[in-house]
Amino acid sequence: MRRWAWLWLGLLSGLALFLVGCGGSGSSTTAQLRILLASPDAPEVNALVDGKSVAANLAYGNAAAYISVQSGSRHVQVVPVSGGSPIFDQTISFASSANQTLLLTGESSRSRLAWLLTPTLDMK
Repeated sequence: MRRWAWLWLGLLSGLALFLVGCGGSGSSTTAQLRILLASPDAPEVNALVDGKSVAANLAYGNAAAYISVQSGSRHVQVVPVSGGSPIFDQTISFASSANQTLLLTGESSRSRLAWLLTPTLDMK
């Protein structure tokens, strides 16, 4: 079982290196966030930041477009489109001017959903 965990961690780390986004210049009080649903058994979901919908009908293998979020601590939830309890419900801290991807993977049906917040590379 540990071998699979290390394999997933390695794959996710490698994937994070290839997630490329556009960077900004100067100082800002916002960060850029996108959400990638990589859990094959997860239902279609909606994403909320501080209770406001930021992405709808996100399915396995798809990433939401970048959204601007205020820097600092933000309450992020991912809820099934059909309703019910969130499959992800965490407070996450975002740095000013950061471009980040929230990668959700694992088994949502067994409440074993893992998450990884990765910096997105700026390849200017």
